Amino acid sequence: MDPTIPIRTSAQACLVVVPIVLTILAAVSVALRVLARRLSNRKLEVSDFLIMAALVFAVGLTAVVSAEPFTGAGLHMADVAATYGPAPLVTYLKMTLANQILWALAVCLPKLSILTLYAKIFTMSLFVNAAKLTGILVILLGLATILSAFLQCQPLAYNWDQTIPGGHCGNQVLSFEITGSINVALDIVTMLLPMPYLAKLEMVLFKKLVLIATFSVGFVTCIFSALRIRSLLMMDYSDLTYLAVVPSIYSILEPNVAITLACVPLLRPLLGGRYSANGTYIARDWGTSDVSGTRNSAPKMPRRTTRVGFETLDDADILPNDASSQVELRPVGSKFKSQVSTTTVVAHGRHGGDPREGSMNSESADERVGGGIMVRQEWEVKEV
Repeated sequence: MDPTIPIRTSAQACLVVVPIVLTILAAVSVALRVLARRLSNRKLEVSDFLIMAALVFAVGLTAVVSAEPFTGAGLHMADVAATYGPAPLVTYLKMTLANQILWALAVCLPKLSILTLYAKIFTMSLFVNAAKLTGILVILLGLATILSAFLQCQPLAYNWDQTIPGGHCGNQVLSFEITGSINVALDIVTMLLPMPYLAKLEMVLFKKLVLIATFSVGFVTCIFSALRIRSLLMMDYSDLTYLAVVPSIYSILEPNVAITLACVPLLRPLLGGRYSANGTYIARDWGTSDVSGTRNSAPKMPRRTTRVGFETLDDADILPNDASSQVELRPVGSKFKSQVSTTTVVAHGRHGGDPREGSMNSESADERVGGGIMVRQEWEVKEV
């Protein structure tokens, strides 16, 4: 059995405490997201299952990183080998390989969850196609990172046993920097994807800014991703246990913060409100009560079609399973076009006589207008 190294330095303590705290925060966020779904009578969707899967891999990453200090992380490799022998370092290097795989899954799945949610909210074909393309790039990044972990050193055991004859490794640090840079780029693309549509919404400026800010929380993840790349530039495999502490912290921050922030836009039901059986938000009744105590509903505001192809709706008019905001927006698509024509026919009857003796016959007395004039409007709606 490998000797266990005690926690003695602040670097070792950080590698234990920080991952656990961040993962608890992410787990609470996912639990609140599920609770919000339940309170709004909505079923779990694909984006929810993706974020749950991301949490599973984030927990696995936390478990590995938190165990690294007991194998030498936070200490110089030479000191570990001199005091405890090579066995702890072998275990540490195996954990480093596992970290690469878990990190790839833990950072890619939150982005896929967000893109899936976007595609459900913004149903315009151009946006959906852009979200799908971004999702494909995210999947390719995850696969490339995992393959790089397995193929960087040949044979695989050379990652932790460099006494194997004929073994060799590529530039592992450069590989981390490349995949990390692509990850930052995809974070930025994912965050900016809905911004052109949000900026053109016709709504109160304050609410628009709040909405944009809600969708911009992913910027925090971009910051941690960039800081991780910067820390990788200072990493050297010759003293990996000591120099990899800061990159390991950022590797934990990145997925857990991404999971937490991906849940924020969906927590509104926790603030209250009523929801129908199909998950539709029920708007507050702003009507007034008369002296008899009967509540009179205020007239509904007319719907307006915006310049960017949205139609403003009341909360009571939103689509099923959509309880995302007080003022809902439905894309006005071009799948169905209608042609409406109206015809007004006016007939004059004899003064004081029966209007039916005029130029138009009708069986409805309600259509008569005093003085023997009868008006009828005919509407014809055609789908084209």
